[in-house]
Amino acid sequence: MHAADRSLGALLLVSGGASEVFPPKQLALAEQLAHRIASSLDNARLYVESQRAVRLRDNFLAIASHELKTPLTSISMQVQFIRDLLENDKLAEFPKQKLIQMLQHSEREIDRFTELTRNLLELSRISS
Repeated sequence: MHAADRSLGALLLVSGGASEVFPPKQLALAEQLAHRIASSLDNARLYVESQRAVRLRDNFLAIASHELKTPLTSISMQVQFIRDLLENDKLAEFPKQKLIQMLQHSEREIDRFTELTRNLLELSRISS
C-alpha cells in the first residue's frame, strides 16, 4: 500500500479455493481497497501532524504573548506613575535622577519589546 510516495504496508490476500490466481474483478477490488486503506492511513498521519503543529503554535503564542506583555506592563506602570506626578503637580518634588532612571528603564523595555516584535515578524516571514 502506497500513499504520498510512501510505503505504508501490505495487504495480504488469501484464497480458500483451489486456484492460486484471483479473478481480475477480485484483484481490482483488492487494489481499490488497498488504495483506500493507504489513503486513510496517510490522512490519519497528516491529521496527527497537523494537531501537533497546532499545539506547538498555541504554546509558542502563549509564551510570546507573555513575553510581550512583560515589557508593556512595566512601561505602562512607569507612564502612569509619571502622569500621576504631573497631574498632582509633584513632578518638581520628585528626584530628577530617579525620573531619568525610570525613563531609561522604559527605553530598555521599549527596545526589548521592539526586538521581540521584530523576532516574531521574522518568524512569521520565514513560516510563510
